[in-house]
This record gives sequence, structure tokens and C-alpha cells, in this order.
Amino acid sequence: MVPIEIVVIAGGSGTRFWPLSRRRRPKQLLSLGGDQTLLQRTFERVTSLAGIERWWMVVGESHSEACADSMIGIQKKRVLVEPCGRNTAPAIGLAAAHLDKASPDSIMVVLPADHHVGEAERFCDGLIRAREALLAQEQLAAGAATKDGLTPGSRDYQARVRVSESIVCLGIKPTHPETGYGYIERGAALSGQGGAFKVARFCEKPDIVRAREFLQTGRFFWNAGIFVMRPRTLLQALKWQLPAVHTDLMEIAEHIGSPDYERVKAEVFPRISPISIDYGVMEGFSRSLVVEVDCGWSDVGSFGALDAVIEPDARGNVVLGPVVSLDTERCTVVAAEDGGSDGEHVVATLGLRDVVVVHTEDATMVMDSRRCQDVAALRAEIERRGWRDKT
Repeated sequence: MVPIEIVVIAGGSGTRFWPLSRRRRPKQLLSLGGDQTLLQRTFERVTSLAGIERWWMVVGESHSEACADSMIGIQKKRVLVEPCGRNTAPAIGLAAAHLDKASPDSIMVVLPADHHVGEAERFCDGLIRAREALLAQEQLAAGAATKDGLTPGSRDYQARVRVSESIVCLGIKPTHPETGYGYIERGAALSGQGGAFKVARFCEKPDIVRAREFLQTGRFFWNAGIFVMRPRTLLQALKWQLPAVHTDLMEIAEHIGSPDYERVKAEVFPRISPISIDYGVMEGFSRSLVVEVDCGWSDVGSFGALDAVIEPDARGNVVLGPVVSLDTERCTVVAAEDGGSDGEHVVATLGLRDVVVVHTEDATMVMDSRRCQDVAALRAEIERRGWRDKT
């Protein structure tokens, strides 16, 4: 059995969850009403696929210690710290460079750290089908190479197989015309390969008209940013499509395990241009596949998505913490655990409709629920006026 390595990307700052989310406690370290943080839940739901000895994290420097403390048991060498944020392509590339040395024949499963999954068993089934599709494509390439007279194990044989390796995405079955997600359009079905399809194209976040069209066709999935692939496949894709990023990552990779690793990484990583894996790699990668999954998924991208994690009450309110509401409908009201020095600060609402209220010890935010996507801009304006996050 080909080993699976779980790589969780936990470098995000979660700016759309301010004031709950902070530099040293981003969204993935919030519990949002559960007993575990989103980061802990991400690993917990895939324990049937890989044990803790095969878990990796890519984390931001400002919250690396908190992430490591949250996941006691993960080996220190498997907690990969980004000196600065450079988006998902460099982050996943850094993990692939480490895996290419530590477990080169493994399959890496890349997961965001801050998503919600309602049905873990269905989610893991999707990942297993993605692995099956990946291996099936490799077997087809191996069979073609043998048929052409190449000797299994030879350099030419290995080269033929490797240039045929795929990257498999999990495509979430959409439930409504969502404008906050990117989409994947499926192409031809691949018979006997885990229900996989070729990817026809990746689509940026659409407006509401296009989102409705996507939903009606039945050919589009939400792009969850979840990938199943060989480490070497991603590194090769980076070499072809983002050669400067690949060169810098290989310079860092040369020093993995040496006393100079941290120094070289601190020097080289910040000069990498920030770019997402979707835009930098997947949109131009011709061998991408997609496997459909229906598992109660949400990226919990803003306060407006909390109803995926916390069940609304009879009046459509999502409530977290000590909250008292009268004549309030379709509101999200959060009273953080640290919202008062005595721990008993109550948030009360009266006569509100379609409003978000979030109270913490040092900040309170009130906004129209239609503006949830604009919280990052609000936080930037507050900081421009002199407020600084001290947590």
C-alpha cells in the first residue's frame, strides 16, 4: 500500500474573522462552538487514513508555536514554518520538497486547516477514491510504457510514468449558487477510476448570474483547495509553470536536515513571489482530475458561514457564547470567552435583523450581515487609524 502523508496548510491569518481571529490566534485555532479547534478537527477527521506519524503542518511564523501546542505529538521536523506568508503554491511546494526527501514515493493529501466537514466518513471516502484515481492513471502509464518495450524500473520507464502523473482535486457538490467559492468544471468521466473526471477548467469566483448557471448545468463543483498527488508531481509542475518559485524552493530543499536550513529558508523564502496553487499551477496543469464529494463541507470563510458549524435557532440566529436576544432574527451574535475580565460579559440584542455582532475583550464589531466579506478591509482601516492587535 502506498503510504499517505497528510499535509495541513495552516498559514492563513483569517482576517475575515476579526476580531475573533488574531495574528497569534488565527481562525484555524478557534473552536467556534466545538470542543476542538478547526485545526484539530482537520487532523482528527483523517485519522483513518494516516496516523500522527504521517502528519505535517505548514504554519505562519506568528502562530507557529500556538499551532504546535495545539497538535501535541506531531514531530517538530514535521511542523514547517513559513518565515512570511507567500500564499498556497509556495506553502504546498515547501511541504512537497520535504516529503520528496522524507517519503518520496508517498501520496500527499493537502488540506486547508480551517474548513468544516459535516460528514467525515464521506470526506475520507472521497480522499480514498482520489488516491485510487491517481494510482489508476499511473498504472495505465506503466502499462503503456511496458507495451512500448521499456523495462520496468529503468530510467526511461520511470520518466514515462512520471510525466503522466496526475493531481486529483476534491470537488464539493454545490448546494446553492455560491459567489464566494471558485469552481471546477468536470470534463470526461474516467471509467473505473474512483468516479473521477478530467478537469475541463478552473473558474474564478463568479457573480450570482454565472453561479446560478454553474449550478443548473450540474457540471461544476466547488473548489475546496484539497489535493491528492505525489510530492514529485507538484515539484515538477512548479518547475514547468513557476520556475522561479521552484528554483527558490530547491535552494531551500538542498539544506533540509542541515544546520543551515533555517538560515537559508529565512533568506530565500521571503523573496518568493506570492501566488496561489490554483492560479499558479492548477489552471495550467493538463493532467488534473476531480472527484466529487458530498460531505457537508464549508470553508467557514466569514461570519456569514457560521451556520454551517453552529445550528441556527428557530428565528435563524447563530449564537455563540453568553448571548440574550429578543425580537432578533437572522443575526449572528458572538460573545467570545475572553469578552470580559470576569468571564461573564453578556451580549444582548433587541429588535435586530440581519446583523452580525462580535464582542471580544478588546474589540466589538457590529455590521450588516451582507458585508461579511469586507471585514478584512475594516480591520485594515482600524489599523491605519492606529489600533494594533496585541494578542
